[in-house]
Amino acid sequence: MVIDEREHTVDEFLTLVVVDVAERAVAAEVAIAEFGRLAGTSTSAVRLAGAFGNPIYLAVYMLVQAFVTAWLALRSRLRSQQLVYGLIIVGQLWTLYHTATRSALLGLAAGVLVAVAALAIFGRQYRRARRLAAVALLVLLALGGGLWFGRDSRLVQSQPVLARLTNISLQDATTRHRLLNWGMAGKGFRERPLLGWGPENYPTVFNQYYNPRLYDAEQWFDRTHNIFLDWLVSAGFLGLLGYLSLFAVAFWYLWRRSSVFDLTERCLFTGLFVAYLFHNLFVFDNLTSYLLFLVTSISERRVAIYQPPRPLRRARWRIRPFPLGASSFLPLAWFYF
Repeated sequence: MVIDEREHTVDEFLTLVVVDVAERAVAAEVAIAEFGRLAGTSTSAVRLAGAFGNPIYLAVYMLVQAFVTAWLALRSRLRSQQLVYGLIIVGQLWTLYHTATRSALLGLAAGVLVAVAALAIFGRQYRRARRLAAVALLVLLALGGGLWFGRDSRLVQSQPVLARLTNISLQDATTRHRLLNWGMAGKGFRERPLLGWGPENYPTVFNQYYNPRLYDAEQWFDRTHNIFLDWLVSAGFLGLLGYLSLFAVAFWYLWRRSSVFDLTERCLFTGLFVAYLFHNLFVFDNLTSYLLFLVTSISERRVAIYQPPRPLRRARWRIRPFPLGASSFLPLAWFYF
């Protein structure tokens, strides 16, 4: 549906998104079952990995889908559907929290802050929503500030995820290793700035510019743990420009004057892109995170479908919340029995 040239109907795209949300709800429940020691697939006692085998992959999976599920909840006019979507979002955020992936959690915070701030700034015609957004922005800033300034308190240190989230410093081993790795990637980019070293060739750069101060870290890196440096090394400046152009086009579709997205949708998707890019400042893309581009394609196709003078086609289907919610609990029963 993403790569072909046919104009799909709104029904088809909404069905795709709903099925995707249901599937990710199942993935969240597998992680919840893992947390309850019903499925022993976790990579550590604190960080959930689910069926992915890596907490980072599960984290970005839930990060993207939490925004998409919120979009479906905004579109729905049925309280029963909104309730189902709300419960799914709670499960996704719970799973994201227990992955203890700092980049994803901070990305979520950054995305929500940007979305709420945009709604507070541009929502002049939505006075009530604008006031609520302003209050939410102040509350989020207060919570973030309180968490940071109270990072040494017993309450924060007694929670493994919060302790890990607030343990960010230049003396931290992970931070130090990332910075050294970024320095080597920068040297590789300066040697081949235009087209880079080619896909999957960062190990060559790592070996050629190896920094001995990485003696206490793992001795094999296939990624820089920064999406921008990854593209600079593998495809050079032109490759990074092509990657960023995907987001530039998405932002243009969202915020142009003739956009069919309303203000809440614009703010929500803007928050999604900000959260995703912030997360990728410290990690790298993978097959699960590339699903974001599916969401981008859906947005662009939806704009094309709704462009006049093409007639609108109303959806002829309804989501049945009870079968969807009931079927999503099957994985828990599977792991339990």
